[in-house]
Amino acid sequence: MKHIRTALLLIALLLPLGAAASFVDGGKREFPLYCNGVPCVIDTATRNIYCSVIRPENDSVKLVFSSDTIGFLRINYRRYKMGDTVRLSNKFSLSYTTYVGTSFNRWKLWLTSLPIVMIEASRYEKGVYHHGYMFVIDPLRRTKGKALFSQFVGVKIRGGYTAGLAKKPYGIKLWDSHREGKNVSVLGLRKDDNLILDAMYNDPARMRNRLCADLWNRVDSLPYEVAEGHSRLNATEGRFVEVFVDGCYNGLYCLTDKINRKKLDLVKVETDESGKLTHHGVLYKSYDWTDETRFQNVNMSAGIENTLVWRGWEQKYPDDSAAESCWKPLRDLISFTAKKTNPNSYNFAAYLRAKYYLQNIVDYALFVNVLNLGDNVCKNLFVSFRDVDTTSPKALLTPWDLDCSLGRSWDGSKAEGVGFTDHMLAADIIGRPILTGPYYYRTRIRDTWERWKRGPFSVDSVSARIKAYNNLFETSGARTRESARWPSSVAARITEQSYMIDWYKRSVAAADKFFEGFPSGIEEVRDAVTFVISSAGGHISVGGSGTARLSLCTGDGILLTDGDISLPYTTATLSRGLYIVTVRRGQTVTRRKVLVR
Repeated sequence: MKHIRTALLLIALLLPLGAAASFVDGGKREFPLYCNGVPCVIDTATRNIYCSVIRPENDSVKLVFSSDTIGFLRINYRRYKMGDTVRLSNKFSLSYTTYVGTSFNRWKLWLTSLPIVMIEASRYEKGVYHHGYMFVIDPLRRTKGKALFSQFVGVKIRGGYTAGLAKKPYGIKLWDSHREGKNVSVLGLRKDDNLILDAMYNDPARMRNRLCADLWNRVDSLPYEVAEGHSRLNATEGRFVEVFVDGCYNGLYCLTDKINRKKLDLVKVETDESGKLTHHGVLYKSYDWTDETRFQNVNMSAGIENTLVWRGWEQKYPDDSAAESCWKPLRDLISFTAKKTNPNSYNFAAYLRAKYYLQNIVDYALFVNVLNLGDNVCKNLFVSFRDVDTTSPKALLTPWDLDCSLGRSWDGSKAEGVGFTDHMLAADIIGRPILTGPYYYRTRIRDTWERWKRGPFSVDSVSARIKAYNNLFETSGARTRESARWPSSVAARITEQSYMIDWYKRSVAAADKFFEGFPSGIEEVRDAVTFVISSAGGHISVGGSGTARLSLCTGDGILLTDGDISLPYTTATLSRGLYIVTVRRGQTVTRRKVLVR
């Protein structure tokens, strides 16, 4: 009888964290067991205990458990009192048979080196936020310096196709007590009140979206000056986590920030005395395949007044004004880009750099083709204007939802083909400047590819990123648990890794072949040194007189600046490293590698 009473008491203590516990208004979750000062998560439905710990480099991990209600644990049949040192294997894919106190109920103890995110809500519905709570457990204390961070939130099921899959993606709004947005830096991500838990269910590798966004962030950034301390990243950031929904283990997710006004540092809405919108940025997101999202044509009869959606586009900012003036910049941009509405090639070439940030539109065209982002031409694209009321506002392109890539289609099936297909080039924003566009664009895209394939987009670099994420999933133990939770949708580690790397090798070869006939500024470098380029004191200097065009890249191909300069010229202070300097005047080009010490 004593053992039965002890078991019942233990279940009563652990039940608030388990599957049988529905949403509790007020978020009164308790954590009866701690490991190394960090709360453990108990899934009572499956009798599993999860501990998020810092994974050491040696062969064993040291654990110290503590509790106000539990006296001892038996792990692999050895008894440990609270406060004793427990040494276990540094192989987090293993589980350990565990008994809590005098109970005869068998549990499994799991270790993970990933943070744990717990969400609970009154209801889970697509597109509608319902109140709930989020708990973030992180031994590195990257959220407000706490190992356990809790927050009142709104939770919704998000996504289109992915919302209908077994493993749901979630949108999270961080709320204060009045359900107003509360900006928090969660796990070191930028401060915001919006987060996404990406389920990655249709990606057998569980990494494509994150991997592609990481690559984009290496080569493209916000092309304008931003506020001090503001990130210049032009895609999401993310952290892999293990997620529990209402106390039940739900698998491996990627916690990411969102693309919004704050992320892109767009100008906030201002109004004049009459209430009319004046200076402000605009942000649009494409969600469907139309002539307008492919930049092929504009249906002028489709009204743009009093609506937040138009021809496959959604106006994300401002989201409380459906004024015609908010849609006009996008409609004008499509009208300029599409051959059907602007067939004049001279006009297109003359104004392309005035309508777009040139390097950004070059980067986007390369990006979707080299990674074969079939679902991003031009669906799943953000287009923004930082301030529509400037003299000549330029459009910025930001990619989104990148799991249809690296040899997989939108539903997770294999897509063996590589880029530069009719499907890719049919979008005039991509195909028109590549196939018939101005010389300067075709030169820029060829030279950009030459830099990329020797830097972050080299086969070795991309392969290393794939292997690194695979290693993270393996060493954290998350792959074992994800495969057990969702066995039909996870590919074998080595099989999918080899497929992705082999596919990317073919893609690089195809890109090289495609650009064979394109002009290249690299081929124009003269043997004679026309401009004297030197380095001293953390600066790069270019001698001479008059004006020239300067392009400055890091050694791995990231473009830092590209514009006209007056000679002599000296850069701002640069970090130590190798840089590629190109100075052009007319047909004379000087390119040098310069080491800054």
